[in-house]
Amino acid sequence: MTSAADAFRSEAARPLVVCDIDGVLAFADETAASAVQAHWGLLIDTSAQRVYRMTDLLPKPEATWLHRLHSDPAFYVNMAPDFRAIDGLRALRDDGLHVTIATHRPPAAEQVTIDWLKRWDVGYDGLYVGPGSKHASLASCTPDHPGVLIDNDPARWITVARDGVDVFTPQRPYTPPQWQSYPHVWVFSSWADVVERLTD
Repeated sequence: MTSAADAFRSEAARPLVVCDIDGVLAFADETAASAVQAHWGLLIDTSAQRVYRMTDLLPKPEATWLHRLHSDPAFYVNMAPDFRAIDGLRALRDDGLHVTIATHRPPAAEQVTIDWLKRWDVGYDGLYVGPGSKHASLASCTPDHPGVLIDNDPARWITVARDGVDVFTPQRPYTPPQWQSYPHVWVFSSWADVVERLTD
């Protein structure tokens, strides 16, 4: 027989889910590549992109221009949604998990981000926008009250993953293949696998 205390502990052990937007819920690289092609005439094949930061692939003038573009809230308005990711996140929330959206977009893009999330029916329980948002959203997580960050940036394997916080990374062309040597890291190819892993 399960006591109320056991049920409380079991529910407390379910992870807080923190999810990035760009590169996870939204096709950020594809949007950036289209902007670079339209403005500079340079073709970037994102399916063959072997580095996380697209600016590392570009000559300095183009890289500087793209970096500035990311600080303009208008850049994020028409970013295409990844419906598989959005559906997966919805399934986690429908199962009772607390879902927080955390993005390093500039604070000036907060309203654009809220509008984008509403337009594409992305359900969430909390929102952090700006530098440091992912660390802030996971600050209270411990092994007894764990958290999971879903983020495409491999740097999070070092800067965020720790006891009490796992980092789930969607497989991308630039994802390092040696991910299994990093503690608290899991690379996934299917959102169905994420839902199964977090709702078991």
